[in-house]
Formats: sequence, C-alpha cells, structure tokens
Amino acid sequence: PVGERSRCGAHRTRPRPLPPARTLDSFDLGLWTRPDIGLDLAMSVRNTGVLRAAVVGVGHLGKEHARVYAGLPGVRLTGVMDTHPARAETIARGLGVPVFRDLDELAANADLVSVVVPTTAHYAIARRLLERGLPLLVEKPLAPTLREAEALVRLADSRGVALQVGHIERFNPAIEALQERAHSPRFIECHRLGHFTFR
Repeated sequence: PVGERSRCGAHRTRPRPLPPARTLDSFDLGLWTRPDIGLDLAMSVRNTGVLRAAVVGVGHLGKEHARVYAGLPGVRLTGVMDTHPARAETIARGLGVPVFRDLDELAANADLVSVVVPTTAHYAIARRLLERGLPLLVEKPLAPTLREAEALVRLADSRGVALQVGHIERFNPAIEALQERAHSPRFIECHRLGHFTFR
C-alpha cells in the first residue's frame, strides 16, 4: 500500500506506472478523473474551437504556466493576474495578453485556470474559482492544510469540475526513462544539484 510505514517510521511508497501522456484531442488536458467532468469544457471547445486558459500568479512557476498555455495548440491564454502589478504587466506584455484586476474578471474570461500563488493563498483563490465552476490546475501543495485540501476536493466534486495538482516532475524525461528501466527498485538515492532559491 502507498504510504505504509517502514520500521524506522519513514513513509515509503511502491512504484506505480505513470499514466500515458494525454492530448488536447480528447478535450481533457490530462485533468479529468470522471467521465462527467469536463462536459461543459468540451462544449466550450466545440463552440469556440479553443480552450480559454488564465493564470493566477505569474512568479517563478506561474510565468511558465502562462508561457506554456500561450504556446499550446487549441488553447488561448486569455490573461494573467498577480499581486505584483509590474510583474503581471511584464509577463502579459511579453505574451500579448491583458492583466486581470480581480478574480471575477479572470473567471468570466476563462474555461480553466492555473493557480500558481504562494501556498498560503491556494485555498482562498481555488475555492472562489471552484465556486464559479472552473476546472483548476493548482501548483503543489494543493493547500496549506489537509483540512483545506479535503474541502477543495469536496467542493470540486460537488460542482462536477476537475481539480488537479501540478506534478510536472512525473513527466520529466529522466523520470519517464527511469520508469521504463527500474521496475522494482529496492533503494533510490537522490541529490539536489541546483541551488535552493528560498522562494
């Protein structure tokens, strides 16, 4: 079982195969976990031909979310939002999109949203957007506490919208190559090679 405790008390997990990469052709962007989730989004794509994506928080990671959305076929980045106006303007100008001044304006112009703000703000922002019925990709961790994370999951389920946590390293080519070669590892050692940024 995942998360079982070893004798030393540390959590260990058993390897799981990674899911295959998904494409925009299925209208899911890898977000949907139930067949009924995403129907409204699929209808939006059918009506307009594109998914409208927006990003809340365009700092270190958020600017990358915005850049990727802006370059995805079948997706239109409709705008960004950030508590630092100058940073938001710089990113928006570089991608040719507007800066949204509040969540209501952003929500009215998006079919899906990436929430890439400091963890302490994940719950409040994600809750407001889920209440509007928007599918979300939230950078990890989902929320600062388990109670808040579970509340977001229940809210997404009750609204019938997707709520996905960003686990980009699962799609890192090095990790994918390792999954093909290491089927039942007994020991894994990792070293951080980059410097800590203390974000």
